[in-house]
Formats: sequence, C-alpha cells, structure tokens
Amino acid sequence: ALMDHFAKTPQSRNIAVPAPGSAPEFMVGRLSQKLKSEVQPVAYRGAAPAALDLIGGQVSAAVLPVGDVLQYLKTGRVNALAVTHATPLLPGVPSFADLGLPELGVSEFLAVYGPAKLGDANVARYNAAIRQVLAMPDVIQKLEANALRPSTGTPAQLAQLHREATAMTKDLMLALDYKPQ
Repeated sequence: ALMDHFAKTPQSRNIAVPAPGSAPEFMVGRLSQKLKSEVQPVAYRGAAPAALDLIGGQVSAAVLPVGDVLQYLKTGRVNALAVTHATPLLPGVPSFADLGLPELGVSEFLAVYGPAKLGDANVARYNAAIRQVLAMPDVIQKLEANALRPSTGTPAQLAQLHREATAMTKDLMLALDYKPQ
C-alpha cells in the first residue's frame, strides 16, 4: 500500500515533515531513493500545520509523530501507512522494517534535560523522582494513550540512546548526500 500510494500520481509525491533538517526529512529523502521516484519532503514549522495540510489535501502524505495525528487517525481523517516501530495503538499497520525499509526505523524520543552544572547528586535525585512518576499506572496510561512509550534509565543509558539515534540519522544523511540549507 505504501509503495502504491507514492507511485500513483506526481502530486502524491509531496510528503509533509515537521521541520527542515529533521529525521523525517531524511526519511523522505531515503524513501525517494528506494522508490526511485521524485518523492519530495515539504518542511513545515511543526507537526500541527503539516497534519492540517494532510487533512486538507495539500500534501498526500506526512511523516509525523503518531501522537500528533492520533486524533485524526481515530476519526478516520487520516490513514496510517507505516510506522517506525509497531505500536498497539495502530494494530495491523506495518513498520518500515516489515516493508523492507529498516533504515527508516528512525525513532525520535523525549527526555528530561538539565543544565550541565546540575551536579551528579541532583541528577540522581531528579532521575529517581522521574522514575517514580513514570512507574505510576495512571501516568503510563496517559502517555501510552498519546503514543508515548514511557521508558526510564540512567544518564549513561540516555547518552547511549543519543549516540545510536545520531548514528542512524547520520547514516540517512550520508545516504542522501544531505547538505544543510
């Protein structure tokens, strides 16, 4: 379905992304290479205007966080064609890996940050408090209902996650010979 969608007509080749120079823009560029098609990213200033233009038909597809379009998915105003990783919120929607495009499985994440001079003791105290909150069933339920998967770890684990995400995005940028604008 995903490949057919972009093969139909030239106007179906404009894909909204929430920001220029973002992982979704690189994903669209790689998709264009894989499809051997002129799929073009259309950069927006955030997910909300991109989602509205998708609904309005100004673009034929969008690469956006699931949470930003979940309300439109529930009402049938948009359809999910593929996701970076399978989610129980969208049963039956294939992942990019399922479609033979594992390099598009880039996943953005949210984290809590503090100033560099926060100090190890304060970092540990904040980390413990955040872990407590993210273990609360009502918090888990609210996050998951908005397509957010709560996860906790140490600052070292977060640094590792950053390195992995950076490497994956760098690989996409290199595959595209991306030049910042």
